[in-house]
Amino acid sequence: MKCEKLGISVAFLSALAFFFGWYSLTIAAVIAVGVLCVSKNEVLRKNVLNAFVLSICFTVVTFILSKISGGYLNVISKIYGLGWEWLSKIFTYNVYSVFLKLDLCHYLIKILSFVEFVLMIVFVIMAAKGKEVKVPVINSIVKKAMNGTEKKEEPVNPMTSEEETLTEIPR
Repeated sequence: MKCEKLGISVAFLSALAFFFGWYSLTIAAVIAVGVLCVSKNEVLRKNVLNAFVLSICFTVVTFILSKISGGYLNVISKIYGLGWEWLSKIFTYNVYSVFLKLDLCHYLIKILSFVEFVLMIVFVIMAAKGKEVKVPVINSIVKKAMNGTEKKEEPVNPMTSEEETLTEIPR
């Protein structure tokens, strides 16, 4: 299936959006804006928005974890600089290097980067096959952004409708 105005297949553009969502957020943003402005294909639009929103979520979480990690290490270095050098004379190792090894946010960032890489590979393969990629939480955000939430029709109450009912006597 071809995209109408771009002449590139929908599957290739979707896979490209997921790849650049992992590789470069700037290029993913350019692809997202281009596809949203030009394409009318719903599957392509949803896949590109899923890729863009997913990469933004990973970027925000990584940023928050890195700020927590930097703050933790900054506090440890300040405490160590306030006169805790005597600990390094008692012990044979540097106390700062021990606390550096205890930085859990650094390990969480590494795990998150690996999870992002694996997810993007899986999503690139799914998108290259032409399937609509559905990421559980992100997909609901994308549907709301695209006004894709289907409005449920209220059941019509036959007693309140303007049509004639069986109990009415025609005049």
